[in-house]
Amino acid sequence: HLLGRGIATKEQLHAPIDDPPDEWFTAVHDADYYFGFTDGTLPAPAMRRIGFEWSAQLVERTRLECAGTVLAARLALEHGLACN
Repeated sequence: HLLGRGIATKEQLHAPIDDPPDEWFTAVHDADYYFGFTDGTLPAPAMRRIGFEWSAQLVERTRLECAGTVLAARLALEHGLACN
């Protein structure tokens, strides 16, 4: 959409890394909670609080979403503006 309307160029589009390091997540979440989420062993009450049924796709989406946020923050620092 952005390319087709001339709002952005290919050079202005960036993709996050495919496999963000676990340390990004354990720096801000309890390691047992994080690894329970990633391996599907998080207790049912904690999964209910997340609001989604566990799946490998949910884990991948969540990790990539965070990687995109980190990339956008880095690009904003470098260029003054970025979005995810």
